[in-house]
Amino acid sequence: MKYKILLHLAKSLADEGYSADSALVEGTAEWAVLVCEAANCVAKDSPAFGAYFYPQKQQAIREAIKLGAKAWSGVDAQGRPVLFLYAKGVGAASFHQVSGVPVSGQWAPGWSELGRRDYATFSLRLPALRTFLENFTGQNGNTTGLSLEEGTDYMNSLI
Repeated sequence: MKYKILLHLAKSLADEGYSADSALVEGTAEWAVLVCEAANCVAKDSPAFGAYFYPQKQQAIREAIKLGAKAWSGVDAQGRPVLFLYAKGVGAASFHQVSGVPVSGQWAPGWSELGRRDYATFSLRLPALRTFLENFTGQNGNTTGLSLEEGTDYMNSLI
């Protein structure tokens, strides 16, 4: 199976109360990006979850790439190296401290500055949030016409 770690992460997330909705299909690039992003988020707040996730982070991202996600390198607002993991329909999630993952060059749109982290677990179950994330953090940059503050307000209105 080409995504054993992602399956385990998805199950662990569900055990923590963060299940995906039925519109998010297991084994797709979209599912893989969101599972990686949600696991990264939960790991920051839960030492027990982090103890499992962090050693598996690179491999989970590699599995997402095998499922069709695309990876690019870039920098965040503070100039720190970041890996952007993208799937059409969910936009680009970002990850720090990832190396040894094949990338397709630099992420052209650059850092959106949109704080996806606080919404990562919600994106597993809210299709409207996933659509917004694609339109704000996708390959074409922010196409919503909303400012960063307006985008954040909109995400808050969805949860």
